[in-house]
Amino acid sequence: MLELLDVLTDFPVLRLLGMGQRNPGFDPYLHFIINTVFLKFHTRSYKNPGEKWEVAEACLKIFSKLIKQYEPAVEDFVGCKVELQSGEVTIVNSAPGYHIMTQLHSKSELLHVILYILDKGCSHFDTYEQFPGKKNLENCTLYCLEILERGLKTQHNYMAQLAAAKSIHKILTGLSRLLLEVDPQSKKPDYMINVAKYVSYCSWLSQHAFHAVGVIHEVTNEPGADSELLSTFTATPALSTNIRHGFVECLDADTTFDEDVENERQYTGSCKERILLLMMQSIVRPTPNLSHYLLGFEITKDIRKTVLQQPGILCFPRTCLHSILGILEQSLERGRDKITEACYCFLHTLAANNKTSVPVLRFLRTSVNQDFVQRHLSKLPFEGQNKATELGCMSWLLKIAAIELRVAGGSLQNSLVQRLVGNFGQEQGQIVPSQKLLMDLLHYTEFQLQLESPLSLDFFDPSQVEMALGRCSTPVTLIGGPRLIDIRKLHSLITEELAVTQSSATATQRNLMQQEVQKILMYALKRNQTKLLSYATVKFVEGWCQTTEILFCVATNQQLPTPQKQNLLLNLSHDLLQKMTSCEALNEIKTLVSGTVLMLLVHLRNSFLTQTDSESFPSSPSNATMMKIILSHILQWILNAGASSQKVITHLYAALLNFLCVVGLEKSESTNIIDLMYVSQLDSSVNRVMPVQERSHRYATIQVINSFGNKLMDILCHNCSGGHDVCKMLALSCLDKILELDHDNAWIIYLASRGYLKHMIDSLLESDSMLRCMLQPEPQTLRPLYLYEAKMATFCRMASTRLGAESLLENKILSCISNMLVFDRHPDVYIAFEGGDYSFIPSIGQRYQQIFLPALYLCDALLTTLGTENQSCAIQVCGFLQSHGDIVKIVLQNAFSKANTLFLKEIACLTGVISRSANVDMYKLVDEELAKSEFDDCKLGDIGGMRELRAYLYELQRLMLSLLYKFQLQPAPVRLSHEQTEANQQHTSCVQIVANIMLYTRNQMQHSRMDQKIRNILFEPHLTLKPGGREDRMKDVSGGVHLGTIVDQLVSVTNLLHAELPHIDTLISKSAVIGEMSTAELKEYLSDEEAELDVQKQRVIVEQRLNRWVKEKRQTIKYCSFIIEHALYILWSHLDFYMIQVMSRYRRMRGNVYTTNNE
Repeated sequence: MLELLDVLTDFPVLRLLGMGQRNPGFDPYLHFIINTVFLKFHTRSYKNPGEKWEVAEACLKIFSKLIKQYEPAVEDFVGCKVELQSGEVTIVNSAPGYHIMTQLHSKSELLHVILYILDKGCSHFDTYEQFPGKKNLENCTLYCLEILERGLKTQHNYMAQLAAAKSIHKILTGLSRLLLEVDPQSKKPDYMINVAKYVSYCSWLSQHAFHAVGVIHEVTNEPGADSELLSTFTATPALSTNIRHGFVECLDADTTFDEDVENERQYTGSCKERILLLMMQSIVRPTPNLSHYLLGFEITKDIRKTVLQQPGILCFPRTCLHSILGILEQSLERGRDKITEACYCFLHTLAANNKTSVPVLRFLRTSVNQDFVQRHLSKLPFEGQNKATELGCMSWLLKIAAIELRVAGGSLQNSLVQRLVGNFGQEQGQIVPSQKLLMDLLHYTEFQLQLESPLSLDFFDPSQVEMALGRCSTPVTLIGGPRLIDIRKLHSLITEELAVTQSSATATQRNLMQQEVQKILMYALKRNQTKLLSYATVKFVEGWCQTTEILFCVATNQQLPTPQKQNLLLNLSHDLLQKMTSCEALNEIKTLVSGTVLMLLVHLRNSFLTQTDSESFPSSPSNATMMKIILSHILQWILNAGASSQKVITHLYAALLNFLCVVGLEKSESTNIIDLMYVSQLDSSVNRVMPVQERSHRYATIQVINSFGNKLMDILCHNCSGGHDVCKMLALSCLDKILELDHDNAWIIYLASRGYLKHMIDSLLESDSMLRCMLQPEPQTLRPLYLYEAKMATFCRMASTRLGAESLLENKILSCISNMLVFDRHPDVYIAFEGGDYSFIPSIGQRYQQIFLPALYLCDALLTTLGTENQSCAIQVCGFLQSHGDIVKIVLQNAFSKANTLFLKEIACLTGVISRSANVDMYKLVDEELAKSEFDDCKLGDIGGMRELRAYLYELQRLMLSLLYKFQLQPAPVRLSHEQTEANQQHTSCVQIVANIMLYTRNQMQHSRMDQKIRNILFEPHLTLKPGGREDRMKDVSGGVHLGTIVDQLVSVTNLLHAELPHIDTLISKSAVIGEMSTAELKEYLSDEEAELDVQKQRVIVEQRLNRWVKEKRQTIKYCSFIIEHALYILWSHLDFYMIQVMSRYRRMRGNVYTTNNE
């Protein structure tokens, strides 16, 4: 009977079986097998004891098939009704697998007997003796494990369907929880211990071990089950050792068997995969977990403090970690397979895990392991039949090497660094060819993969075939990967379709159909191979990129001297870009490589920054040629990018920006460069004093850029206005650097002629509303702010040339910013500049300055380039200031010397623009316009505007002169330290403000006619306030400022100058002996965070800080000289004027007296 049912259940049971006298279905047969046969088999007496296990085997075999065929559905819970041909409606019994699942998920007798069989199996197998029915018992336990594993795998879907059947109120515990419960007979949680024991039988019961690991894996997926299993398995030392040893034996089992036992070899390999997958998923769970136990970590204390040893040393047991390392050691000789790849992957997981990283890496470095990472790296590149597997193994090994470099910080990894980049000769940094691993691996793999051509079919619809391929795709569970096509499932699906269509086909057609079926299966197989190779290639490139980037981050100057480092960076960048531009690589590879190119060029830029001026550019012709090729490849990649991801384009523009920064590195300010008073030198004429070598590099760079023609200009300009905000900012920054190099103004001409410049200027006004949102207490995003800054920086760069400045004025940029309302939203000057973390979210005051100061910088750049005598420029700048006159008034009225450093910087910039734009006689222009309006009826409407402008100019003059009272210069901080940095910055800003006021005063005096009109007589002839004359002084536009204020400024600035001269000598002498300073002396110039760095970095920071202070002191001396010169001129001019007035008045008085006497 059981044999008959066994044969009948080889195929899915018909749902309408037995229709007629009863409800159709398999239920009667199943109830007979369970209740009559199986549940009573162990209580019957048998003449032959082995027959008991034969009966159990026959029943369990049927149960195993039925549960494997079952897929949960809601109809199984609520019942399914079908209409027969006679019109009657009958209820169809649920699938037989449903009944088995229901009993497995509850405390049923069926589950109890299955667990009883597993327990008996352990009792008999532990004796290692022969007994009647041993083979049958082995099969029984195998079927029991299969049933439990299938029940656990289907548990989630089964419970989901039960929840969907809302009319059913059935409460089930769940198989995973039942297996963790206590056995009523032994009063211990023995169920999972019995399951785990079958793993130790892997030497002769490999299938049992395979399914036992599957059961453990499924149970551990239950929340909290991992820690429960750990407690169960480690209840006693003997049990803990035995269970772990079972897993170790399974991993140590040799998979090389004779062809006669191919099935055993398959299950042994699959069991290793399952153990690795179990540990991979367990290692990320809260500590301690099952994976830590199997790997030999001490779970009773902090995992990080475990000291891993070789087996036998200090009674340390052999663990799964030793087995994994053993598999990897054997792979160096035998070759690699997917188990080897999984071992490398899991080793990387351990190295990356913050709990296990330090113990595992320390163990890998031990002499017993002979420095595991370096030995395996020495075997790269791996060669084998399955290239996808070889690439996967290499990718994980490279990632482990990257972690090893990062954790050790490069200090203890001299040999590893040499292994990766090669040994450098003593001369010219030549690389030993056999050692340059990174270069070899880069040339090892191909970035472009040949894709399979589309299928050409006659009988099958290609679109339907693609849909079938999609339905048959399944994920890779072991180490992740692409979704692969299940060939067996696909073949079954096509066979079912053919069963319907082949009945009407001829024999010839059926043969052709079978040929196309084989063709489709081969196509699916090749597609799987292509997917695996593509995925492995991407992972390999990812590992290579990680190792390369980490190497240059952690390698010290002793390991990679600067010349060799630059040479290696140039070579790697060149080879990477050449490979990318010579083929159409995968999109994932483009993203990875573009990011690595960016990092390489960032390190190249930083390496040049740390060199002396004579070495700041690659001097050898080969390096210069390579840099031109690198630039050409970057630009070509940008042109080829097209619709690539924004991430790739962003990386490319960032790489281009860093490359242009390498070519156009800003030099430290030299004292012999002509300085325009106190204003920053913006004119491109500064290039005339560059070294010849630097000039040649810049010329070569712009020649390469211009060789790409208008297409590059179009793409760059489009990216400046479209796409992701980060991409736009980087494109604008690149345009800024190109404009700096473009001495022929070809780019400016193109921008202006094609309308790009007009569009960029108009976009400023469009961004006004978004910029106003930036001044809210908590803005949603700061991207519009940073994009605005990038645009204004580009405009400032453009304004540094005469053609660019004229183009900006022609396109009405000052009119545009005059109409922006965001400048009128000045925050409170006493509150808004306090607080705020500039590195994350700036304060409202800082955000406002990021908007307002770039506009002032632009005005300053226009005035510098076109000259302060340029009437058109000065008038437009005055128009900008007048349009935001209320804000100018607020800033000047609230200015005082002890204000916030940021606010003082704003005052300095604003007064600088006001003073320089005052060089044009605006009073005269206003008077002329008013005179014309009186005689021209058409211009009568402009009289009000002119009068408002005149009133604004007088008000501005009063506010500017009133600042002389507020900014009486005091001596600078005597002792400069980190704590005095802000005070020093405040003092520097105050000196600059006074210099600006002096320049403004001089410019205003130039406009005076020196006749009876005394409107521009700025100072009264008094050294102190005139007593009792307050009302008269308030009537004057100057606000009653007297010459005594100028005298006071002259005295204080002279004293300041004499104090600063010896101070700067002291700073220079200190900067010369930084290498001899003690740590205590260095800490005087460092913050608390900086003091924790190593001494070498401290010296670099102190040197940079002292050099910056020297530069600031020199600038302060220039300001002081400027103030003294202008103060003397102002005093002389006023004294001269008043002397003439007094003399003329005296002569008139003498003449009147003489006339009177004659009369």
